[in-house]
Amino acid sequence: MKEQTVDTTIPLDPVAIKELADSINADVIRRMCGAHIERHYPTYKQLNLMRSGTKAERDKLDAFINACRDWSNGENPDPASLEAIQP
Repeated sequence: MKEQTVDTTIPLDPVAIKELADSINADVIRRMCGAHIERHYPTYKQLNLMRSGTKAERDKLDAFINACRDWSNGENPDPASLEAIQP
């Protein structure tokens, strides 16, 4: 008796693969951005500055976070250029 096999391979859809890769990459980029912000401004420090920091301190925090977010939302974020963003 001949053994029967079933083809269980899933056809590869290049568009779906690219969308998945882009979504994974976007998540990695967002996490890198968040970690960079946390390294310079841990959450407790962000909260303290927002609550009782001077206007200059809050503006510095806002500018830093906005620069990191701009990097994260850019066309091709380069990890080396993220490190160049400093408060």
